[in-house]
Amino acid sequence: MADRDSYGFWTKDQWLQKAESIDGWMRPVELKLLFEAAAELPEGARVVELGCWKGRSTLAIGGGLIRTPGVQLFCVDHFTGAPNQQAGASPTTPIENGEAIYQEFLRNTEPIELIRVVLRMSSQNAAAKFENESLDWVFIDASHDYHSVLTDLQTWLPRLRPGGLISGHDYHDSSVKRAVRKMCGQVEVWDSIWYARRNSNRSPIGKLIQWIAGAKGKQPVDTIGSEEV
Repeated sequence: MADRDSYGFWTKDQWLQKAESIDGWMRPVELKLLFEAAAELPEGARVVELGCWKGRSTLAIGGGLIRTPGVQLFCVDHFTGAPNQQAGASPTTPIENGEAIYQEFLRNTEPIELIRVVLRMSSQNAAAKFENESLDWVFIDASHDYHSVLTDLQTWLPRLRPGGLISGHDYHDSSVKRAVRKMCGQVEVWDSIWYARRNSNRSPIGKLIQWIAGAKGKQPVDTIGSEEV
């Protein structure tokens, strides 16, 4: 019988410790939430993370996914930083070029390379590679200005299957909060992570969110495979 506390070759605590050692903004309590949300997803789940930086949150999500058969984590980032981050300024290191950030991301997320698919491009270009209603979870942590967050929501919400999870970081940022409220209405918030589910009974844009607990246990629809991206 498999060890219930084992996620691949590490335990949950070890995955989180590894994630916390990576440079980034995500708080430990938030990394834990991402890990646990990922661990609840069904077999064959497809997850997109918008804005990966050096892989702090990516490793937490990937660790939660690692023991679930058939999953894929699509990592979307151009690795040059958002304009409001001075083209790549991180919390503890000076500005670096995009290639250096990208290579560090690859090293940091090597433990999940078997489920990791890197899309080194803009959010809009990456979205064009996915069909509507083809994803189980989209996590948004890219540019935080109002227009960028709103555009990401408008673009990616239709890609979620009915009941799929939509969430993001830094809800306490006024621009993020305003865009999320415009597109999703009221959402649940844990620390600074907001989250909700796409309601299958409404249109893909607008008031289409229901509480996260309302869609547990639903199975995903077919998604694209790594060879198609």
